[in-house]
Formats: sequence, structure tokens, C-alpha cells
Amino acid sequence: MKLFPTVLCLAVAGTAMLPLAGTAQTLTEGEAVALAVERNPGLQASLLDRRAAREAIRAAEYRYEPVFSGGVSGGHTESSGGSSSDGLAVDAGILWTFPLGTSISAGASGSWTASQSSRSTMASTYGGPSLGVEARVEASQPLLRGAGLDVGEAELRSSRLAEVVAGYQRDEEAAALLQDVRTAYWELWYAQAAWAVQQTAHDLAARQLAEAQARQDALGLLAGSEVLRFASAEASLAESLAQAEADRRARALELGRLLDLPPEVSRELEAVEPLPPPPVPESTVRAAELARGSSSTLLRLAAQVELSRDQVDVAEDALQPRLDVTAAFAVGESWIGTDYAATWDRPYFTATAGLRLEFPFQNDRAEAQWEESRLRVEAAEERLDEQIRAVETQAAVLLDRHETAGRRLDLARQSAAAAGRLAEAERGRLQLGLSTALEVVQAQEDQRAGDLRVLRAEVDRATAALAIGQLTGDLLASYEFPDEAE
Repeated sequence: MKLFPTVLCLAVAGTAMLPLAGTAQTLTEGEAVALAVERNPGLQASLLDRRAAREAIRAAEYRYEPVFSGGVSGGHTESSGGSSSDGLAVDAGILWTFPLGTSISAGASGSWTASQSSRSTMASTYGGPSLGVEARVEASQPLLRGAGLDVGEAELRSSRLAEVVAGYQRDEEAAALLQDVRTAYWELWYAQAAWAVQQTAHDLAARQLAEAQARQDALGLLAGSEVLRFASAEASLAESLAQAEADRRARALELGRLLDLPPEVSRELEAVEPLPPPPVPESTVRAAELARGSSSTLLRLAAQVELSRDQVDVAEDALQPRLDVTAAFAVGESWIGTDYAATWDRPYFTATAGLRLEFPFQNDRAEAQWEESRLRVEAAEERLDEQIRAVETQAAVLLDRHETAGRRLDLARQSAAAAGRLAEAERGRLQLGLSTALEVVQAQEDQRAGDLRVLRAEVDRATAALAIGQLTGDLLASYEFPDEAE
């Protein structure tokens, strides 16, 4: 059952759907979920985290964009002997880096200089300007540290795994929110139903007290102790009714807290018939299998293990020395004097190749970082194993709770039905003078307690099913949640 279209429509309505303070406001379970999705800070934070993780992926994908660099500089120099020189230099280039570790740069540069010398014993001489230009290409490729996609794409892989972790974190928040809201809704429904039971019992006790007083005052057919028995029962039920009203307000306030509503609005919330909980697996083994395959918590921890393992690979690369093969090629020309055509000569060419080795005298830092990453993998694996065992145990506990609540519900219905027939019989016998107020009050108390046990067992079974659905992923699968924060 996909409820997100309804949820979205309700959420878009915004403040129009919010209850008004001081007026009773019925709220369907779908509307409660819609408000929680729209207003819950925890879920909105998880959506923002996932959005940030996606931006980190984009940043990693653009890591190897080409980079342009360029500059211009000029200067003037004078010496104590009276000579001076002027110069101007410009350069520009582009650098490309690649995931394999390769880097290639290409650029061009030019220079212009002019000098003049002057001495006291001779006339000033002027050195004609000189002009030089050069184009160059350089490349390097690591052979050990920094070589290969394992290192070159490490940031991208980490960002993608972090986005997966953020997605599972969002699912965790959403599933927990669903369970909390739907459980709170069931509890509010129970508190309202329990209040109705107490109200019905109190109204009956008040009528019986009034009838007993009338029979004693008008006809004197009823002993004073019998009237006091009804009075005591009525006062006790009035106290229970007040407590039931307080419980109803507390449950409404708790639901309002999950919906991020102010207290003056929350206390007026009223629940209608709750939605049926998700189906329950037939066995503990099946529940554990579903949880291992669909539990957002387990999937998140498994992704964190994978992320930690990837970081170990990067740390291992740092343990190696750096050995790069380099190559460069340049071509250029220079002119001296103002007659550039007369001084032109064939361009010069330069080609070089070599190896560059780099290693620390001690690699303690890299070794410590590798050990740290290795230990983090072990810790992540232990947390995953621990959570798997916890999920299996929790599945067994919740299934037992659900089955027990089902048996309690069947027995409570039988008990409540029998108590109702007994109470009716005792009231009839009292009219005939064959029963006492004590027996009637006790039978009605048994009926009231039975009705409350039916309600409590029904809610316990539903909340256990919700907890199982949250554990196995079935609860989240019945809804669709947005991937982006509003």
C-alpha cells in the first residue's frame, strides 16, 4: 500500500491542515504521517545529509578537470655602476590529471629584456633588446605510490559509498519515524477507547446510585449499606475517568510532539480508526532473513564496512615509495637586437626523460594510518555482527510478543463476553431482590476490566506488528518518502 501520494497532498496543504488550538481535531493516520514527514527535524536532517553526499560525488567527479595557469611579470634593475636593465616575462599553460595518476602539462612562455651600461670614462652603451619564446610539454606517471584507479578514484568511491550510507540513514530515520508515529497513534486510539469504557461505566454507576437513593428515600426498600456500595463505586469510577482523561491528553501530546505541533494544539488531537499494521512473518527464521536483507540499519552498517575496507586500500598505497617516470619536450627560439630577421636561427629543441624516487627515512605516519584503517574495518565488522545478532534476537522477542498478544486478545474477548453476561444477570437479579449491590458492582467491574484488557491486547498486538515491520523493512516498503529536503 503506497500512501505517499496522499501524504504528499496533505503535506502540500501546509498550515491549512493543522489543527486549531482549543478545538477538538480528528486526525487520520495518513494525515499524521504526512505531518511527520513534512515537519520532523530528524527526517529533514537525514535528507539534507543525503543531498550533501550527492554533492560530494559531483565534487569527486570533477576532481580531474583541467587547470589553466598563467602569469606576467616585469622588472627594472639598476646597479651602483650605472648599468640598468628592464625585463618582461609571460607564461601560460594547462595541466591535466587523470585517475591513473598520469599528469600532463602543456604551456608556452616568452621573455623580453633590454639593458644599458654607463661608465664615467666612456659613453653609455645600449644593449639591444632580446626576445625569447618557448613551448613545452611535460608528463609524469607514478609507478608505485599513487598509481592506478584504486588510488585515483578512491575519493569518488568513498563519496558514492557515503551517499549509500546516507540513503540507508534516511531509511532508518523514516522507518523509526513511521513506527513512532503509528505507535503513538494506536496509543492515542487506545486512550480514547479506554476513556469511553470508563465513561460508560461511570454513567451506569451514576444511574444506579440515583436509582438506589430513590428506592431508599421513597420506598425504604434498600439498606443504607447498599446505597453506600453504589456511591463508593461511582466515586471510584469518577477517579478512574479523570485518570483516563489525563492519559488521553498525554497520548495526544506525545503524538503532537512527533508531529512538531505546539502543546495547545496537540492536546486537542483525536484519532480515528487506525490503519491495519503490516503482515507478520510466519516464523522467527523468516523474520531474521527479511531483516538481514531489508533492515536499513544492517544495510547501513554493511555499507560502512565496505567504506572502511576501501580506506584500507588507500592507506596501503601510502606505504609504498613514490617512483615516477617523467618526460619533457620543449622547442623555442630567441632573438637579440632590433633586427630580428637578421638574428633568427633555427629553433632549439630539448627532450628529457627520467625517473624520480621519493621515500621517507621513516614511514611511521603511513604505517600508523594503515593500522588505524585496518582496525576501523575490524570494528565496523564487529558492529555489523553484533547488530545481526541483536536483530535475530529482537525478531524472536517481537514475534513472541505478537503471538502472546494475539492469545491474550482471544482470551480477553471471551472473558469480557462472559463478564458482560454475568453483569447483566446480576443487575436482573438485583431488581428481583436476589442479588446485592456488592455482587452487581463486582460483576460490572469485571466487565469493565475485561473490556480494557481487550483494547490493551489489540493495541499490543498492533504495536508489536509495527515493530516487526520496522525490523524487516515491510513498514517502510508501504510508504514512499522524498529523497530531498524541502
